[in-house]
Amino acid sequence: MEHKPSFSQDWSPTPSGSSTPTAPKKAKAGKHTLRIIGIAAGAVVLVGGAVGGGLYWKSHKQTKPAAAATTQTAEQQNTSTDTTPKTYKSDTLNIGFTYPANWRVRENADKTQIMITSPSVTYKKGGVSTKGVFTIKMRTGIIPQAMQTTLQNIIAVKKSEVIAYTAPTDQQRQYTNLSYGGKGDNMSLLLVTGGSDFNPGDTFASGLDMQGAFYLFAGGYGSDPNDSLTFDPVPIASFTTPAVYEQAVSIIESVKVY
Repeated sequence: MEHKPSFSQDWSPTPSGSSTPTAPKKAKAGKHTLRIIGIAAGAVVLVGGAVGGGLYWKSHKQTKPAAAATTQTAEQQNTSTDTTPKTYKSDTLNIGFTYPANWRVRENADKTQIMITSPSVTYKKGGVSTKGVFTIKMRTGIIPQAMQTTLQNIIAVKKSEVIAYTAPTDQQRQYTNLSYGGKGDNMSLLLVTGGSDFNPGDTFASGLDMQGAFYLFAGGYGSDPNDSLTFDPVPIASFTTPAVYEQAVSIIESVKVY
C-alpha cells in the first residue's frame, strides 16, 4: 500500500532485520510523501502480480510497448490472447497503471478499490491442478476488517524481493519490497510492503502498521470472493511459474501515484 501524503512514509515498527529497499543504483530524487504497506497478490502481491519469477530490479527486463497505450476509463472484459499494453487511470484513487489488453479492470461501487483479473489460467491449488484467474487489488482508505484479519495472521513463506517502479512520480518511492505470505509449503498472497522486508517465518503483523488510510496493493490466484485477501494456496515452488505472475508483477511495477 501507498500511504496518503498526510502520513509518514515508512512502516513502524518493522520486523527484526528489516531495512529499506536497497537499489543497485541511487534512487530517484524527489518527495517521498507516501507510505507503502502494500500487498500484492500471491498465491503475488502485488499487490499481487498480480506479480514467472525474477521480476525484480536484479533481473526484470522492461519491455517498451510497440504503440502508444490507450487510456481506459470503463470496466474492461477480455477473453482474447491480445496482450497489447493499455493504461488505466482512476481520478478517484489518484493512481494509474499499464496492463495487458486481455486482463479485466473494474472499480467497486464506492470507488475505493480497483480489481484487475487475468484471463483464465491453470495453476496448482494445494497441489491439485485447477483453472482460475490471477487477481490484483489496489485500494485506498481504511483497510476493511476482513483484510486486516488476514494480514495479522499471515506468515511470510519466502524472503521479500526488491522491485522498482517503472516510472514513479515524486509522490511515491522508486524501490519497494514485494513480500510473500502463506502457510506451510503454500503461498497465497503477494504484498507490496514498502521499506519492510520479511524472512520466512516472520509474521506480517510484526512489520505492518495498518492504522489510518493507505494505498494497498495486493494479489493472488483466485477471485477472493469475500474480499478478504484470502487467495488460493499455491505450492511455493510453482507460485511464480505461470506467465500471469510475470504480467501481474509488471502491472504493479507500472503503478503511478498522482
